[in-house]
Amino acid sequence: MKNKKMEKEIVALVLTIIFCVIAVATVLLILINTFDEKQKEVEIEENKPPVVYNYNASIFFGGKVDASDDLIAEYTINGKEDYYGLLENIEPAITNNDIALFQLDDVVVDTYTENGVPKRFADQFTNIGFSMVSLASQGQLELGENALQTSHTYWNEQSLYTAGSKVSGDTTTEIYEKNGITFGLLGYTMPDNVKEYTITNPGILDVYSDELVTTEIQSLRNQVDVIIVYLDWNDIDSFEVSNEQHRIAKLLADSGADIILGTNTGSIQPVEWIGSTIIYYSLGNLVTDDTDLDDRIGMIGSIYIQKTVIDGKTTIEKSQPKADLVYMSNHPSKVMMLEEVADLENKNELYEEYSSVIKMLDDSIRLGGIK
Repeated sequence: MKNKKMEKEIVALVLTIIFCVIAVATVLLILINTFDEKQKEVEIEENKPPVVYNYNASIFFGGKVDASDDLIAEYTINGKEDYYGLLENIEPAITNNDIALFQLDDVVVDTYTENGVPKRFADQFTNIGFSMVSLASQGQLELGENALQTSHTYWNEQSLYTAGSKVSGDTTTEIYEKNGITFGLLGYTMPDNVKEYTITNPGILDVYSDELVTTEIQSLRNQVDVIIVYLDWNDIDSFEVSNEQHRIAKLLADSGADIILGTNTGSIQPVEWIGSTIIYYSLGNLVTDDTDLDDRIGMIGSIYIQKTVIDGKTTIEKSQPKADLVYMSNHPSKVMMLEEVADLENKNELYEEYSSVIKMLDDSIRLGGIK
């Protein structure tokens, strides 16, 4: 009996051992298979090609537009306004690009009486292809805050994106999207430009200060791919960039601005890179009734934006900055490419002289090729 009992115990022990071996082997097999599967997943993930998206857009920009009563009268025949001839010569330069910007010095009025500009004048800039406008200029306050509010009523009904003036005092900035790239536009006029005015509506005109600009740029930085800033300088009458202009440009670049465009000076000024920020210190005038040659010769520019998204990470590259010279002719009043002006004395010498100003700080800036 003892032998049989021992045999049963031995059999049970052997079966238990076999069961344990099988269980351990099964667990090991599962672990090995799981590890192999994870290794395969890792290998597949490592060998998986990155997801890449590319977007691009080209930007055109011009300087200040300041229309006189004589110009309005010139393009008003028998009570009918048609301003196409004013800009038709540079239309290809505008339409060859995806986005076009300018600065307007005047308010848009309901009834034109030799002050501000009529609605049909402003309409022409939309019709010819402009998409964004900076309204930060001392001229916006010349007819008072009520006139500026009326002007905003007009702009709010248009497709153009505006910056530099906000009747409500709201600090938000519109975001413009083109070709998968988002743009933010900011505009500022210098404090000396508005010192003769009493501004009762905060924010009705964006007046430059270091604190305001850095705050707004940094606030906008995480919302858009590209930040463009227009600066209404004034009281600058030199081809050379002042120390204060350099300081402000460096501050804006360090704060995160991508493109800085200056206007409202007595002449054009150079173009310069500060890190990855491109600065056109002064584009001068696009439309003006001033008679001085320096005022009538302005600059237009363009730059190419490349946006690359790799596995959700975005990089922005700015390249191919270009510049060219325009001339505001008189009788007829018309914006012309300087090279194409037929009746300007010493045109070739003037083109060389003003071109050297553009490249004064960076001779890699390309001249021409915008139109």
